[in-house]
This record gives sequence, structure tokens and C-alpha cells, in this order.
Amino acid sequence: MKNHMHPNCYQNHGMGKSNWCGDENCPMNPKKALEKAMVFFRQVFEKAWCRDTCWHKMEWDESKPKSAGQCYVTALIIQDEWGGKLVHGKVNHLDHYWNQLPDGTEIDLTSDQFSGGDGLHPHPDRKVIGLAKSVNRTIKRYKLLKQRFEDERLRQAKRIKLK
Repeated sequence: MKNHMHPNCYQNHGMGKSNWCGDENCPMNPKKALEKAMVFFRQVFEKAWCRDTCWHKMEWDESKPKSAGQCYVTALIIQDEWGGKLVHGKVNHLDHYWNQLPDGTEIDLTSDQFSGGDGLHPHPDRKVIGLAKSVNRTIKRYKLLKQRFEDERLRQAKRIKLK
């Protein structure tokens, strides 16, 4: 970020400090950085999600959002990358999982599988839970999605670098 012209941020750049000057348009604004990262992650997940990573394999349908049935394993990968906790709630009487980051921000990269998209937060019937990769089928789905996610992230990062 050599061209960053916000002096309150720039003076600490490269010194292991992450001070932000408070300007909403500053490239070091943590909210903007998170939004940009989540857009990128969503694009990567769109390519990584498949029938074999879906909770309901038999219900996999190309006409539905690709995120359908992907919430739990997706939330586990977000937790791997960003830390925080998993959140569980019922949406249309169905179990649904998303993330609460360490700063309390909640993100849900699979909310579009429900009508109304991101109108989910805060959900009144929600609870923060720990990690639970215990179901054998879920572990297989998680490992497959993690591998597909890493492969696609690398592919997209190379493509971006070439531009």
C-alpha cells in the first residue's frame, strides 16, 4: 500500500501496527477490507460448491442457488480463515449456520439460498455454538470443499495477479 495517502495510517504502515485513520474511504478501513474479502470469498465458493459438498446431494439442482445446502461447511471454512464462532438458527424451519467473527461481525455467505437473502441477521432463534465437525459425512464434505476452495482461490489469485 505504498500509495496510501492517509498520514495517520501511513506513518504506521509496515511497522506491525494496524492503525486506521478513521476515514471511511481509507483503503485501510477494516470494514471495507472485510467486505472486499467476503466478495472475493463468495466468488471462490461459487466455483467450489458442488453436489458432493451439498448437505442434500439428492436435492442438488443447478436451478437453485449454488449455496443451497452449503452453509455448515462454508461456515467452517470461514471460521478456519477468520476465526470467531459458528452461529446456528432456524430459517423457514430449517437449520442454518453462519459466522460471528472475533469482533462480533456476523457474515453469512450462503444466505441467498433463502428468499429475502441477507435479511437473516439478527435472527431471534439463534445461538452461538462451538466447532462440531463430528459427523463423518460432514467431515468428508468439509475436506472436499476446503480443497476445492483452496484450489479455486489460488486460480483466481493468479488470474488477478496477471491482470
